[in-house]
Amino acid sequence: MAVYFIRNTRSGSIKIGVSDSPPQRLSELQTGNEDELLIELIIPGDRSVEKHLHAMWQSSSLRGEWFAESEELRLFISHAQTLKAVSEYGQPAVNTLLWFTERADIGKRWTAAWLGSLGIPITRVNEL
Repeated sequence: MAVYFIRNTRSGSIKIGVSDSPPQRLSELQTGNEDELLIELIIPGDRSVEKHLHAMWQSSSLRGEWFAESEELRLFISHAQTLKAVSEYGQPAVNTLLWFTERADIGKRWTAAWLGSLGIPITRVNEL
């Protein structure tokens, strides 16, 4: 199971959902939508992660699982894309990205838990 972030390219709104097959879910959503939809991010997670993310951006909620794009949400997506890309470089890169997360205030504990679930050792969790 994975949590996905799908963007409506016209409006900029973002759907945060969970699926066993995010590409299939994108196809289902696209069928009923005249606007182009794109997967921005897929991360490991289940319904509890999805629920936590919905709560993080409750103030940006538009309807159901759709959220208005905000600077914080954009930073989160960009940050998570970067984490996925650099996680192979090990702890120094992770520490740098955790530093960024702390400064941006975009879900520090969740980021640490997610990195832990990927098998990346986190030495600073108690500091988050």
